[in-house]
Amino acid sequence: LQMGERPPSGRERLLDLGCGCGDLIEAIRCHYCRKRYEGRQKGCRGRALSCATDERIPDFDFFGIDCNAENVQAADEKRGARIVEGDCGQLDTLLAGGIDFDVIVCCGLLNRQVTAREDAVHILGQAVSRLRAGGHIVVTGYTACHLAAEDFSRLGIEVLQRSIPENLFKPYREYHLRQFYVGRKR
Repeated sequence: LQMGERPPSGRERLLDLGCGCGDLIEAIRCHYCRKRYEGRQKGCRGRALSCATDERIPDFDFFGIDCNAENVQAADEKRGARIVEGDCGQLDTLLAGGIDFDVIVCCGLLNRQVTAREDAVHILGQAVSRLRAGGHIVVTGYTACHLAAEDFSRLGIEVLQRSIPENLFKPYREYHLRQFYVGRKR
């Protein structure tokens, strides 16, 4: 998989770190598919990555990384994204050619139950190094995240939105979004 290719001018890139089976990429594509083809077609018809048209969404290139081979295979079957199997802490190895991104998403990857603090800080640092100036990073978690706003600031990220305090102390058996950071690279 060659991820280092530069897309045609005007295209933006989104990277989903810890993409799992590609559901988030599929949902984003479905959202834009509906917007783009509104009025001409009904939008998604089941499989979001092939909804309304078999064309890729012209404004975006989607990338994903996950360490589970079965997740990568499931994501590949949905089409529309370049998915690679590997450790999200090895971005320099997995993403050849200095590829950069406009949006990077980490949903659940940097949680305490998933990743050690040192690894979380390393992954975030590598992600920020691949984020273009003015690009956005979104970090969410259903359990506590190792990172705080200060960690983002030290890496040159302006925190635009953070946390969801009303969910932080709800029982973990209940599925609530507990951490949420949106930042923009200065």
